Amino acid sequence: MKVTDDLKYFTCSRLPILMGAAHPKAVSKNELLQEFIDKKNGSWIEPEQNNYSKYTDYFEQAIQKIVLDDFPKLKFKKGANQKPYLAVNSPLGCSIDDWAVAKDPIQVTDPNGQTFTMQGDILIEYKTTSVVDDKLPLYKGPIQVQGQMLCTLTTKAIVVVFNIRTWEIQYWPIFEHKETQSAIQEKVRDFWNRREKEEYYDPEKPGDYNLIYTNPNDELKDLSGNNAIGAAIHTWTEGNNEIKSGKLKVEQSQDIIKQAMGDHVFGLFNEYKISWPVRNYKAKPEKVVPAQEAYSKRSSTIQIKEDK
Repeated sequence: MKVTDDLKYFTCSRLPILMGAAHPKAVSKNELLQEFIDKKNGSWIEPEQNNYSKYTDYFEQAIQKIVLDDFPKLKFKKGANQKPYLAVNSPLGCSIDDWAVAKDPIQVTDPNGQTFTMQGDILIEYKTTSVVDDKLPLYKGPIQVQGQMLCTLTTKAIVVVFNIRTWEIQYWPIFEHKETQSAIQEKVRDFWNRREKEEYYDPEKPGDYNLIYTNPNDELKDLSGNNAIGAAIHTWTEGNNEIKSGKLKVEQSQDIIKQAMGDHVFGLFNEYKISWPVRNYKAKPEKVVPAQEAYSKRSSTIQIKEDK
């Protein structure tokens, strides 16, 4: 359940993106900035909630019972995960999964066999994964809990990782790191300033250019003297031809195989297994598409034609 407000502050769960430690498939800083700008301007459309986020609370409740079984001395603060916490010196806010208190010291052993003694207030961050990691990636909790410590004025946390494939539980103790927390506050202040001024970062990903250059100028720009452009056009043309050639090869090969397969769904050629599956589609009710005002948006791809 989301209890933070993206209109008032930056949320800790998005910190890995700002800190350059995001998941490879995560959005860029500019894409994240655009989301916050759209929310500020009232034009953001919230995407449909996926199944994982729908059932996150149930996962966390189940994992909490395992944590209590492994650490019976821990006591959880009731209702601590139902309100936001705000940092003092930056527009940073967070929600937490759990806030535990160890009146007596507890021993927490991480997956590398190193044991840490923890006592007092301990933030708990739950993560589920299907990937086996011998290290805890920075985007999977460590950066996030440093921000949470800033917001809650605490100094300790445990990232609890549950693997849904192996059913293994990992405990990763995290302690406050002042340098990281200072960097977080600086990055967050800069982000919020950019949000207010609608000032973008330097491009990181191809999609960033579509966000930055949004005022199309129809006047012809002569790039003829730029050698880098010439090299880029050559590479683009070469790559585009390879895509077309590869697509044609795939289509021609498929025609031969489909003719040989006939009505069969599965085929075998030596060590190669072939499948030509049947997709079944459920009936869907008619959808009424809501009205939308006209708008313009830069294309994500360019077109190049030789001027003969």
